Amino acid sequence: MNLPATLRLTSPLLLAVILAGCSHFRGGPENPAPETAAVSAPAAELAGLRARLGEATSLLNRTLGNLARMPNAGVTAEAYAAFNRDQNTFAAASAALLADSGLVRNNGNAYFAAWRDHTADIKNPEIKAVAEQRRVFLEQRYNAMLPPLVTARAELKTFVDDTADIAKALAYDQTPAGVAAITPLIDRTVERGEAADDSLKTLGAELDAIIALLPPAPKN
Repeated sequence: MNLPATLRLTSPLLLAVILAGCSHFRGGPENPAPETAAVSAPAAELAGLRARLGEATSLLNRTLGNLARMPNAGVTAEAYAAFNRDQNTFAAASAALLADSGLVRNNGNAYFAAWRDHTADIKNPEIKAVAEQRRVFLEQRYNAMLPPLVTARAELKTFVDDTADIAKALAYDQTPAGVAAITPLIDRTVERGEAADDSLKTLGAELDAIIALLPPAPKN
């Protein structure tokens, strides 16, 4: 089957859905049946991103709490161990979230381009206008989610990197004096963590809004 260039460049998930749809709707040359649009791909990708976001947010707050307690901890070595353990888990979850969010950002363009090409063949001008209005509305709403996504990605990465550096800095000096020396930087990192938490919550609200508007993924 010859696919348009926009479909050849789209994500594997989106392409798989399109191909699956094509295999079930084949018509003859006299009466060709329409291809099935891959309407579920963004909803499925965004739902997966939303789950990653929830996990990363929870781990961020655990790491943030351990970090904030460390300067006043009675047993610094134990406080450091809890912080280091949760920071490692948080860093892994954040890496997965960053990877998924990058795919969502890039695949959205391919999805709406494929939708635009799909509706271009609609012959009835009134039906075509309605379809185009819906696509434009959803594409604009989808794009409104991207700035909060970019902000959350940047602030999350900064907090992950800073907490990893603090863990390394204290690895061989888990004493009250060692923590006291780095406390001003811990305080600054706590502020960055709180900002990252706010950005993740904003992104979560944006994701919930666009997921509610997009067609849901079909049940298997």
